Amino acid sequence: MQYRAKNDKRCKRNSGILVLGFIAALCIWLQVMVAQALAASPAGGAGLAAMGVRIEGFGAKSVPIVPRTSVSFQQNKRPWMRSLRLRRQAFDGPEPKMRPAPVPAEKYPVMKRIAGHTWEGKMLYASGSELTPAPFKLNGATRCYLDGRMCILDTLVTLPNGKTRRLLMSGNTSTVDNDFTVKLEPVDDKGPISLFISEVPPDTLLIHEVEKATGKVVLAGSMTIVADGEEIVQVSHEIENGKPQGAQIWKMVKNDMYGFSEDDEDE
Repeated sequence: MQYRAKNDKRCKRNSGILVLGFIAALCIWLQVMVAQALAASPAGGAGLAAMGVRIEGFGAKSVPIVPRTSVSFQQNKRPWMRSLRLRRQAFDGPEPKMRPAPVPAEKYPVMKRIAGHTWEGKMLYASGSELTPAPFKLNGATRCYLDGRMCILDTLVTLPNGKTRRLLMSGNTSTVDNDFTVKLEPVDDKGPISLFISEVPPDTLLIHEVEKATGKVVLAGSMTIVADGEEIVQVSHEIENGKPQGAQIWKMVKNDMYGFSEDDEDE
C-alpha cells in the first residue's frame, strides 16, 4: 500500500514535468511564428534588422544579419538552390529579347519636298565641244503633284520668241519595282519621250529622258534641292548618238504665287 502511494506520487510529478515541457515548447513555437511574421512584413522586418535578429531553425537567436547582396551570402547559397535555378533556365531557355519592328522606308521622300509648290526660274543653255553659253536664257516654271498612287509633273517654258510651251506628264507610282523611281508619260500620249525620275535621298533626283521609239537616253541630268529647301538646281546633258551635246542649267526658286494660265499652249 505504501509502495503504491509512492508510485502514484512519482507518476504525478513526471506528468507535471511533461506538461511544463510541452507548454515551454509551445511558447517557443509561438515566439518563432510571431518573429517570422514580423520579419515577413516590411515594417517588422526593418525593426528586426535594426536589432540584428534573424530567425534560424526552431528557436530565435540574436545573430548578425548578412545582406543578401553581400559576397559571403552569395558564396554560402545552398547548392540545391543554384541547381534548381540552372534547371529552370535550361527548361525555359533564355528570355527572348524584343527587337523593335523595322520602320518602313518613306516612299519618294525627295519628291515630297518638291511636291505641292511652284518653282520658277531661268535656264542657261550651253552647246558645242567647249560648252559655249547661248546668248539667251529661257524662263520657266514647274509644279509637281504626288499622292499615294499618281505623280503629275506640269512644266511651262517661255521661248525667246515669246511663245510658251507646256508639257503635262503623269505616271502611276505602283508600276515600278521600287519605291524610289517613277515613270512619267505625256498625258495626251502623243509625246515621243518618257521621263524616268529616280531618287537619291535626301535632296537629289536623277532624271532620264528616253526616246520611246528606240529606247535610247536622249537627256540625262540631276535636280538638287538647295538653300534649305527654297531653291532647286537642275543640270542636264543632251545626248545624241551616245555622246553629250548641249547642257541645260536650271536655277529655280519656290514661288507659290506664280500662276499657270489655262491659255498656255500644250506641247
